[in-house]
Amino acid sequence: MQRIVIIICLLRISNGENDVSRLFEEINKNVVKFNAIAAEIEWASSINDNVRSIKESLEFYQKNRILWQRKTCDKLAMLQNSLMLNQTQERQTFLLCRQPVYKVEEARSLYKLNEKMQSTYYNVEICIPRAKFLPRSPLKLNPIDIENAIIIYLSTEKQHFKFKNIYFNNFEKPDVFCLKQNDLEKLAAHSKKENVLRWIWLAWREGTGPPIKHFYNKLVNVENKAARRNGYSDIGEYWRAELEIPNLKHLCHRLYKSILPLYMLLHGVVRYYLRKKYGDIVPARGPIPSHLLGNLWNQNWEPLTDLIIPNTIDLDENMKNMNWTFKHMIKRTEDFYLSLGLPAMTDAFWRNSVFTQGEHGDLRCHGTAADMFKKDDFRLLYCSGISMQDFNVLHHEIGHIQYYMAYAHQPGIFRQANSALHETIGEAIMIGVVTPQHLNRLGLINDSVLYSSGVENNDYTLLKTNPNENTHNESHKSTNIPIKGKVYVTATNNEILLLKRALSKLPQIPFSLLIDEYRWRYFEGNIERDSLNKEFWAIALELQGISPPEERGEDDFDVGAIYHVADNTPYIRYFLSSFLQHQLFEKFCKVAVFGNQKIKGPLPSTILLNECDIYGAKNVGKILKNLMSRGNSQQWREILRAALDEDDISPEPLLRYYRPLQGFLTRLVTAHQIPIGCDESDNEMYEIGVFDSGGIVDTENRRLYNRINYRSEFSDSEFIYRFRLNKTSVDELLLKITPSLKVISSRNKGISPLHQLLLTLRFYALRTMLLSVADFIGVSKASASRIVHHVSRAIAGLYPQYVKTLSNTQNSWRN
Repeated sequence: MQRIVIIICLLRISNGENDVSRLFEEINKNVVKFNAIAAEIEWASSINDNVRSIKESLEFYQKNRILWQRKTCDKLAMLQNSLMLNQTQERQTFLLCRQPVYKVEEARSLYKLNEKMQSTYYNVEICIPRAKFLPRSPLKLNPIDIENAIIIYLSTEKQHFKFKNIYFNNFEKPDVFCLKQNDLEKLAAHSKKENVLRWIWLAWREGTGPPIKHFYNKLVNVENKAARRNGYSDIGEYWRAELEIPNLKHLCHRLYKSILPLYMLLHGVVRYYLRKKYGDIVPARGPIPSHLLGNLWNQNWEPLTDLIIPNTIDLDENMKNMNWTFKHMIKRTEDFYLSLGLPAMTDAFWRNSVFTQGEHGDLRCHGTAADMFKKDDFRLLYCSGISMQDFNVLHHEIGHIQYYMAYAHQPGIFRQANSALHETIGEAIMIGVVTPQHLNRLGLINDSVLYSSGVENNDYTLLKTNPNENTHNESHKSTNIPIKGKVYVTATNNEILLLKRALSKLPQIPFSLLIDEYRWRYFEGNIERDSLNKEFWAIALELQGISPPEERGEDDFDVGAIYHVADNTPYIRYFLSSFLQHQLFEKFCKVAVFGNQKIKGPLPSTILLNECDIYGAKNVGKILKNLMSRGNSQQWREILRAALDEDDISPEPLLRYYRPLQGFLTRLVTAHQIPIGCDESDNEMYEIGVFDSGGIVDTENRRLYNRINYRSEFSDSEFIYRFRLNKTSVDELLLKITPSLKVISSRNKGISPLHQLLLTLRFYALRTMLLSVADFIGVSKASASRIVHHVSRAIAGLYPQYVKTLSNTQNSWRN
């Protein structure tokens, strides 16, 4: 009888498990169907095929998806409470039901607000009186003609700029010509005229910011309601939860601080050369005016390369000289992935993708990779130009499509991935594309560039100083002696290519943190509604070290001039990807070099990470397949551990990648006495200011932010790497010298004994005061010198306690 009862129970359990399995099969099929409808709607919206059909499809989709998801998640919650789900089903339930819960009318309102913001961003045109020499056809306009027309327009104005004489979206005036985002973006990279750059910067923000501000607060209110309905405090908490990283804010701040010395070095060099070009409008030590940075949004500084190294390697020009078309670019992009053993693009890709504006007059051309959730239907939408930036976008987007193809076999709920990992694949591949070897393989650099050091054989002699130029900082208490006579700093071709890469990529790190740091605060309600723009620029100052070209008001909404804000897309994924892509590439490099996926330990010292050629390495493709094919079936740390033998995000590979550049930048700084960081009175780019609005220390002569607690921020290995002592040794040493420091360093009492000791240890580790100061922002070079002197004296005072001096008798025996 007992056996019969057990058998019946087992049968019931088995039947229950089968019922649950069938339920999840049905759920996953429905997810694929809904995702396919959503993908069609999004694609049609992007190419503006049929507005009426889009609206009808959208209303059907929203209503049915919301009702189905609500019903399904209620059912899954009951099964979850009854402990009837296995591990895979638990994860599918988590992924499906973690989203904000919208009512049907809220979803429709959200879509309309999103559409209005995107429409504003894409359709804004900035129009000024037409110069006589301009052609009527917009296709025949070039940046030089546009620049000259703007100069003529500005010369007729008593002031440098008057918005009342600008026509936004004005199609009725035959005597005006209009510029869209693409035109302004190209002009921002091309022009070196300060008044033109100022006009571009202001006009774009005037055309986008105020209209988007009108919709943005309404959109956030709708999203916050839906997020709170599912247990989140606001929509920002949901955005962070998607990444499955506890304490995401803390991690981001730690990663940012780790690259800050390198960024500050680059920032200081760029500021120095901008000051040489534009004069006093660029402060010697303060923030960089953002309109001068060669980019409409201040996150890509590569157009400034020629200011630092005149007549250098021009990859864009080389592309044009080789008569590349967008077809050449996309085929070469596909070829790199093929060389790793990854699949080719499908027939549907070539049939359905859109690469040019063509007949789609209202095409939204921002690079987009689409998974249509139909067999082999993956698409790319991008109006490609012919430049390295476009080449980068193509590799990035094809990386997304490779991801789509790799996890296409997964159940519908798992056909996605952690967004930071998704943004990483194409960028990691692009690091391999810009190695000197592959650029040579593509024909973009010749053999003489590839095989020469750049010192003897190429005319890359740089940076001649004016013997009469005063390079010291007048506001600083110490005096930097100006360099007399001709000074030359040479750069290898490797350093030149790395500089171009750094100017393009490093500024994106603080920029990407800025965008979501600001929005998280906005969502939380921690920004006063009458200080929205002021707060944005305060964070930009602290994180990026930039400022607007002139005072901005609260009628402005400058964050709205950024695509991902208008598109309402989280941005922190790109911040995390900046680190993950270098981790991934370092693994690729080791596998390509050693031919073994299980290899551990560092690369040989003879192999520079930025020169590691992975083209054709099939083992690299195996790693990528392993990582991408899992989709979202596991938490990202498990996926990373399986692919890289690591389960955390680290800044070290990024720092190793740029290490050769750090040497070059340091040579520039030393040769020209370039100020690094900021004057203490400038109050910008302090390490903790943006993260802790409190914690200000008042001293007699200055105002300092409490600095990072390096002891808790860095792991044991990171700590030893930076300071050459372990944490226990530092604690013991600090205990011994603190009484002395209180006496001998009264001038620096705003700087804690711990930071005085760590700054000194960092100085002895680096053997250079400039880089030590860059590591401890807010400490001037003069203060750092005093600190090193006083701490060294305090340590020397411990000598009698730990080193026994020989007596006269002992000395005689020794002799």
